[in-house]
Amino acid sequence: LALMTGENIILFGPGGMGKSEYVEAFFFEKGIEPFVKTMGSGTTTDSLFGGIDILEFNKSGKLEYLLENSFMNHEYVVFEELLDAPDYILEQLKDIITSGKFRNGTQVFDVKTKLIICCTNKERGDFAKNDSLKALMERFPLEYKVEWTGYTTVQYEFMFNSVFGKPFKELSYILDKLAKEGGTRVSPRTAVKAARILEQYKGDMSCLNFIADFS
Repeated sequence: LALMTGENIILFGPGGMGKSEYVEAFFFEKGIEPFVKTMGSGTTTDSLFGGIDILEFNKSGKLEYLLENSFMNHEYVVFEELLDAPDYILEQLKDIITSGKFRNGTQVFDVKTKLIICCTNKERGDFAKNDSLKALMERFPLEYKVEWTGYTTVQYEFMFNSVFGKPFKELSYILDKLAKEGGTRVSPRTAVKAARILEQYKGDMSCLNFIADFS
């Protein structure tokens, strides 16, 4: 729907649910290579805008950016953990998405981006702390929660069969039991890692003590 309408979308949900893999598989199926950028608390203006044009700064003293290296020079963009970026970065992003242009003094750039996908562990209601950030959320009218509806033997076996071609029945049973009896929900990503480690250790379950409550 997002691709057909050109409306930006937020994919949210707990960590380890496969949001990034979901997006990667989707674009691969469509034959599209997106621009992917990981955001976060350390995101700076320079990194968002492609870096400072040092040659221009040394020549004229103007602070301009290498916008051709930024997300704005790409039609399809994926922002990982977008909502963890500093507020001032998100406010700048909101202005760019709204206007469709980047303006910095005499430097003007027409944004080529058609679609932005935001992957985050946060929900929009927990995030919008002021009117400007609420306005940014309006630029992402679509949202989809990426999650498992249950952590059962059947679901784990189905996933293991999809990834490895075999069900890891004993591991699937134990992960099911952890969820039902101890409330420890092992994410798909962690479960896949556990299966890979188990193969290396030739089925020795003691190698999986890194999973909470596994012992």
